[in-house]
Amino acid sequence: MQFHVIPIYNHNVENLDFIIRIKTIQRNSSIYCIIDMSKDESSIIYLKYKNLSDMLKVILFSSQSALGLTPMLYHITHKAKEILFIETGALGGALVHYIVEKEKPKEKFIELKQLTGEYNFVEKIGTDTHSIYIPILELDTTSIEFPV
Repeated sequence: MQFHVIPIYNHNVENLDFIIRIKTIQRNSSIYCIIDMSKDESSIIYLKYKNLSDMLKVILFSSQSALGLTPMLYHITHKAKEILFIETGALGGALVHYIVEKEKPKEKFIELKQLTGEYNFVEKIGTDTHSIYIPILELDTTSIEFPV
């Protein structure tokens, strides 16, 4: 397997730098080519929310989309601040949705009601079929530098 990275820069247009990744894989007598065109890996867009309820709406919306994917919810203590965040994105762009909380979550899950968007911190997965139970994943470190 070969892996080629081709940077493409357009100095006439701001923020239009891309990286094209090309993987070639040979199987039997066939060669397959996988092409990924994305923005520079260092380009992350940060969205800071005023309250957790609004940020959880991103998870609620994602879970009800055609793909039905639910972003993971992470917690990390970063620069002495308690941060809850999710990462979303497509087509090479990364969005980090985050909120700075006053304290570390005491429970392990968030019960998010699908019909109302209301939420509660809970210790375990419940039986409410109209709720999404979102685990709060504890991180030790991350390469994300939050603008806090």
